[in-house]
Amino acid sequence: MQIVPCTFWKRYSSILTILFDQLRAEKESSMNDSINTYNWFLSFERFLAALKIRVTEWKEIKRKRSSISSSLRILIRHKHYLQNRYRHSKYEGDRIRL
Repeated sequence: MQIVPCTFWKRYSSILTILFDQLRAEKESSMNDSINTYNWFLSFERFLAALKIRVTEWKEIKRKRSSISSSLRILIRHKHYLQNRYRHSKYEGDRIRL
């Protein structure tokens, strides 16, 4: 069994949408000084990281599935085989098969 993160990106973007006006107002108030701008950016970066952790759940899965189907993986592997074969042999028949 593996434990994998599952992040709910719609929740993440919804919370940012709700807080957008407040975040923009804080940013504009801190733009007077470059040190304040830097501190605001660091705080905003920490906020985004904490928000991502908050909307992420860790789930147990029995096995990890690939993002592409097994038949597509087989085709890609065969294409690589044909490419390597043609690269080494330079035969016309290998080029046509590729």
